Amino acid sequence: MKKFQHLSLILLAFIITVFTSCDNEPLEGEFQQEDPSGAAAEGQFIATVAGESFVAENTQVVFFSERNILSITGTKSSTGEVITMAIENPSVSSFDLTQPVGFQVGAAYLDNDVVPNPYVSSGAFGGAGTLDLTVYDTDALTVSGTFAFTAARIQIDDMGMPVLDDSGAPVIETININGGAFNTIPYTIDNSMGGEDPAPNNDTIFAKADAVDFIPTNVVVSQYTVGMTPMIQIMATDSIGASLRLDIPETLAMGTFDLFNGISDGSNLIGYYNPNNGTETLSSNPGTITITEFSSFSGKLVASFEFTARDPLGQDPTVIPITEGNLDVTFVPTPGNITAAFEADVDGTNFIAETVTVEATTFNGVSMLTITASMAGETIQLDFPVAATTEGMYGMSPALVTGNEIVGTYLPTSGSEISFTSDPGTFTVTTFDEVANVLQGTFSFTAKDASLTDSTVYEITIGTFLVQL
Repeated sequence: MKKFQHLSLILLAFIITVFTSCDNEPLEGEFQQEDPSGAAAEGQFIATVAGESFVAENTQVVFFSERNILSITGTKSSTGEVITMAIENPSVSSFDLTQPVGFQVGAAYLDNDVVPNPYVSSGAFGGAGTLDLTVYDTDALTVSGTFAFTAARIQIDDMGMPVLDDSGAPVIETININGGAFNTIPYTIDNSMGGEDPAPNNDTIFAKADAVDFIPTNVVVSQYTVGMTPMIQIMATDSIGASLRLDIPETLAMGTFDLFNGISDGSNLIGYYNPNNGTETLSSNPGTITITEFSSFSGKLVASFEFTARDPLGQDPTVIPITEGNLDVTFVPTPGNITAAFEADVDGTNFIAETVTVEATTFNGVSMLTITASMAGETIQLDFPVAATTEGMYGMSPALVTGNEIVGTYLPTSGSEISFTSDPGTFTVTTFDEVANVLQGTFSFTAKDASLTDSTVYEITIGTFLVQL
């Protein structure tokens, strides 16, 4: 199954999953609802946050029909602050915003800290609050209401690690949100998971948890955005309720990457495992993932992974090795999030580009494109006429003569005075989306010094590229 998750649901679910091991005394919060009359102008979302005025510059309300959840989010873009709430079974009524363990309802406040760390109304922290929905117009699709809540979070340092007190317990910070009101805000209905005949779910994920096969009965691929980072989340659950989860930034390309070690803000590359036997949710420490196929254009992700699952707060001594992990999933293509990818083998050694640029040029009056990829001082360059963006296979030449040639160039070191060019080689365009301006293809060539100064020959094989022109 695929679905877009609203930021509010992601923040709430994330905090529940990671932090519910903390035991704290109930927070002292004031939840008296102000008279909603005149509190907010039509179309306005307001509140008082720790005594300071909060007036949302953007408000988004979404009803997720599959879960019967109403999500309400006010964003103050100028400061980066966000207030978000989610309730189940919406109607004109009063709703408890105390966030229960295991549910995607409650409230959260995100400030403008450099390291995002939302305050949440989690009951595990003693958080609490109330939302009064005074208007829920299913004909005009508008909502009005008032709210107040107290939320808390674990204090973290600049590295995203929890701050501990003298006893070794996490330091808890609290904040009060009072006088909240929203007036005649339009809402949209998200029923993308509806339909009488949903498409079959062909997503697969497998791993061994402590040397025992983890075979999921359900795999859900979700997409959401945290800050400016588009994310893909793969959540797999087996028959006994154990879960395996991976959060992967959609901005990654092919290659091997370290999994995040610490408390994620929701935008980190990280793995989680919960054996559902009374232990806490454990996260990767350490771990790696090797991505062999990842395209925002085609919506395909193939990877292998392994990690050691531990309690990120260090309170649960359980350690579970996750090994032999592999996944093959699809997601909703989002061309706007495309990150250029470029990979090849140079004499059998993997070349994974650290930087990729695309430049439009001319040669002899012919419109050309140049893709330049670099890694640790090595450079591979592809020069080809715009006419060669048509899907198909083309031969490569050792030099540009008329401008209609396709030339591959390899520079073994930065500033190399000798260019090793394609002699021979092939260049294949597999996909060109003229609307999104996305070009995807493969290449391989034998790289030689055309001047014959250097007799070294390099074999550039299994090359692939994905760029946005």
